[in-house]
Amino acid sequence: MASGMTTREDRRHGGTQPAGGGDVAVEDWGCVGYEQALERQLALHARRVAGEVPDTLVLVSHPATFTLGRHAPEADIVLDRAELARRGIVVARSDRGGRATYHGPGQVVLYPIVSVAELGLGVKDWVCLLESALIDTLADYGVSGQRRPATAGIWTSDEGEAARGDNAAVTARSVSGGTDSAGGGADNAGAGKKIASLGLRVARGVSYHGVALNTGLDASVFDCIVTCGVRGERVTTIAAVTGVRPDDGEVAMRLARHVAERIREARSRTPRAGACATPDEPRNASPNDRS
Repeated sequence: MASGMTTREDRRHGGTQPAGGGDVAVEDWGCVGYEQALERQLALHARRVAGEVPDTLVLVSHPATFTLGRHAPEADIVLDRAELARRGIVVARSDRGGRATYHGPGQVVLYPIVSVAELGLGVKDWVCLLESALIDTLADYGVSGQRRPATAGIWTSDEGEAARGDNAAVTARSVSGGTDSAGGGADNAGAGKKIASLGLRVARGVSYHGVALNTGLDASVFDCIVTCGVRGERVTTIAAVTGVRPDDGEVAMRLARHVAERIREARSRTPRAGACATPDEPRNASPNDRS
């Protein structure tokens, strides 16, 4: 694990707990229902505001859940309640910004409970820091991730993905020892699809909610919602792009490490290229609230 990120095993909580003073801590909550995880985030957020805990990166997965931002219309979910129940999908209203998204198995979720005020970052630069960490993580698996102007999230590269599919599969296999996904090959149609989503809220200078990176879920579930308010948004996964199903635990720890590295750089005021948006590149703040 890179310096700047500390953990301590605590079997009573089924995960890791903060172990150090001013460092970035990591907690692994395992698989937790969305609403329960939100309650725990709020409790941790209050402690971070009070200065009782350091900046903390929470790793978690959720059972199948559609979530709606505070102002998202119910119509963003196109299935009726009976069909949702049949499929075993829960609907949860969230206090984050943004519209509808999906959480479930085959997806890595990271909630950074971080004082962006202490980092001296505005919402725009905080979003770009997290996007940069997602791009770093995807690169570990041979996947080229990119931003899109005026919206938050990460998409696969529009160009070159088909040509480099075999190389991406080899890289992912060497990184994680992952197993081939169903069908065995890289998804050459995966270019230009959304692979990671981002939704935040910043209250009293501390951020919560976070990012979701698709590793191996069935992306067709996103056809049941207006994904992040965009009709017809195409969604993909690391497994679909590379042909290799990565280990979610390893992806989660790599993502946490990259976020911690970017936070440490922000603290030292020595960010790498791509750490934040350029002044002339507007970012859509709809998934991100400040209060």
